[in-house]
Amino acid sequence: MSQGYRNGSDNQVKKSGVVYIIRIHAQLLILAFAYFIAAGSLNIGRAWLYFGIAAVTYFVSSLIFIKYNPGLINERAKERENTKSWDKALLKN
Repeated sequence: MSQGYRNGSDNQVKKSGVVYIIRIHAQLLILAFAYFIAAGSLNIGRAWLYFGIAAVTYFVSSLIFIKYNPGLINERAKERENTKSWDKALLKN
């Protein structure tokens, strides 16, 4: 199996990485909330199926990244020098 991005010094998820993971999951919850509010009903089976599959996928992929490549999560959570101002607001801790 390829090691990919793995960096020897990044063997555990940092605080910024944890915040990044929480934000990704929170975005899905906000999207689901907005969808059901806009639809005016919670009785939409296909939407529940979609958001359920998405939530499981997000959760499982997060666990895989935490176990096998925590450095990638830490890297994605970093602010770059060429980061746009609107993106900085999303990355604030």
